Amino acid sequence: MSTPEKVGELLFRHTRNELSRNDKAALTAWRNESSGNEQLFQTATDPEQIRKRISRIYEDRDYVFQKLQEKFPQFEYQKTEKLRPRFFYLKRIAASVLLISIGLYSVNKWQEIGKPGSFTASFVSSDGILHAMNSFTRGWDAGTAGIKVVENEKGELTYIVPSDRKASLDKYNKIVTPRGGEVIVNLSDGSVVWLNAESSLKYPLNFSKDTIYLEVQGEAYFEIAQNSKKTFIISLPSTVNRAPSTENAGSHFNIRNYPDEPQNITTINNPAQNGNDVIAWKNGITLYHNADIQTIMRDISRWYDVTIDYVGTIPDKKYNLNIPRDANLKEVIRSLREQGAHVSFFLNKITVGP
Repeated sequence: MSTPEKVGELLFRHTRNELSRNDKAALTAWRNESSGNEQLFQTATDPEQIRKRISRIYEDRDYVFQKLQEKFPQFEYQKTEKLRPRFFYLKRIAASVLLISIGLYSVNKWQEIGKPGSFTASFVSSDGILHAMNSFTRGWDAGTAGIKVVENEKGELTYIVPSDRKASLDKYNKIVTPRGGEVIVNLSDGSVVWLNAESSLKYPLNFSKDTIYLEVQGEAYFEIAQNSKKTFIISLPSTVNRAPSTENAGSHFNIRNYPDEPQNITTINNPAQNGNDVIAWKNGITLYHNADIQTIMRDISRWYDVTIDYVGTIPDKKYNLNIPRDANLKEVIRSLREQGAHVSFFLNKITVGP
């Protein structure tokens, strides 16, 4: 029995007060896994919602029973012209109602979880106000934040940051990407910054000074404009005992500064080389050469917004990946499995075994 069917069975038996102690514990554990599970529990066990579902199923009973027979061949249904919604008849299909509801919900949920990240970010103004910048309020929030948001034909989101010469020199704004998000930032001198998932860029409102102080958390790729007259000093708040990076016009470099990883700054001598491991993510490629599974999984967890669980002793083995960054998570897992990795995916968790 698959997990969706098991959950459906537990929910149905819960409505009939037929759960054993172990069943209650299992159902409680499932409810506590996420707010979405708890919301589904409340909806699935609400008497009024059950009545409405059964009523809809009775109205479309021919189609419903066709689907039931496809899933459960042993289920028999004989159509009659004067079939009436008697209680005993409805009660017999109530379990199947829940099974199908839970199954469809779970399939949709798994499909959503398996999707790669997308271009999205939030904006935090100097006064600490968060602008979520979702697709519905982007225009309003961008105007309020004093920036312009442009989306190209590929769906890539670019934040165009102007220089406010009237702003105090000590005022800073911040652009933040969530897990499963990325964004492109155009600075007022023409420099461009790509922010990877779960990253942030802190920058001054006023770009009139010759020296511009930036702060990077997470991962960011910089292309400093060739004609820029600015000197950029970039600080890494998670770095211990390391001086900030100083960059000048024409520089191309990648900064990786996640709290759970070693920090590094890599200068890119040939930005047009798409195969470069360091900037592959910026060019839309998930690319690794001889990387350990922990390194790969840290990035995968951020881009697909999933958690990673390690079971037992993980072998010191190296893996290679070279697939589009917009590939579904199952493609990543398939590639790792073909190389001998013991990786499984369930709901929002990847489990790596020995």
